[in-house]
Amino acid sequence: MPKKIFAALMGLLLLMAVVAGCGQRDVAATVNGEEISLEKYNKRVADVKKNFEQQGIDLSSEQGKEMEQTIKARVLDSMIEEVLILQQAEEKGVMPENKEIDDQLQQIKDTYQTDEEYQKALKELNTTEEELREVITINLAGNNLYQKVTADVKEINIEQAREYYQQNKEQFSEPEQLNVRHILFFVNEGDNPSIPVKRSGADAKKLAEQVIADLNQGADFAELAKEKSEDTGSKGEGGTYIFAPEAGLTDPDFTKAAEALAVGQYTKEPVKSQFGYHVIKLEQQIPAKQSAFEEVKESIVLEQTQKAKDERFMEFINGVKEKAKIEKKVEVSQDDSAKK
Repeated sequence: MPKKIFAALMGLLLLMAVVAGCGQRDVAATVNGEEISLEKYNKRVADVKKNFEQQGIDLSSEQGKEMEQTIKARVLDSMIEEVLILQQAEEKGVMPENKEIDDQLQQIKDTYQTDEEYQKALKELNTTEEELREVITINLAGNNLYQKVTADVKEINIEQAREYYQQNKEQFSEPEQLNVRHILFFVNEGDNPSIPVKRSGADAKKLAEQVIADLNQGADFAELAKEKSEDTGSKGEGGTYIFAPEAGLTDPDFTKAAEALAVGQYTKEPVKSQFGYHVIKLEQQIPAKQSAFEEVKESIVLEQTQKAKDERFMEFINGVKEKAKIEKKVEVSQDDSAKK
């Protein structure tokens, strides 16, 4: 092949490669002309997916694949919002100064005894100091912008707080609670990995019956709970467990047995629950309580003022989004993209 023709072909191929490269820029989205890199987006998605997988969520299943699409959409929306916040902080003159960012970064470093420990933590989190600095910058900018936008939101007055209290009294009431001690022996007749022992129901019941026999001989319930109970969440406190029957969050058979006791009594037969067999003692009945307005007025003022500020800020951000020119370059699930 003549050298001139070869050179011409190579030049044409090079030009085609350049053009193709220009048409496939590594951009996940643009926000008012500012680009979000595909690399950063993919890394953020990978980090979030890893977090879910570490919690035992299988993203390879059909349901998991749907969840993955939701993750991708929400990550992209989150990154777009971060850019909008930085743009607005810049526009309103509330971007954090370098010293403020440096100080907060140093505070994080100071929580580690050595630089080696700090670098190891960064590696375990799959991040760099530069990325950590970006996170700090976004957080500070977001806080500064929040303060700027909500500066004119007035604190609610006492009369407004009183009106809220009267309309929402149930929020400031506590149902009756039972303060019990219990001793639990697990039942695991299958192969449940969340239960540390393998034991039949009959064997668990026998262990509970022996505890009742010991109590009948005058043994101390709290000491037996510390020694024998398999409920690691309560055994260190002598089996103490406080719950509200009305809430319906405790096993119904356990609740029924506890409610049938008089203060100071313990169950004379083992009580079966979804976890195993219990011996239960009622220590105290804590009556229902309605907090008076004077007791809660300060918390109402704080919470409702904060709510008003949050609403103002969300209105502001939503308005910014509506006016912004946002172009998503990566595919997201249809349901989530419709929410943008």
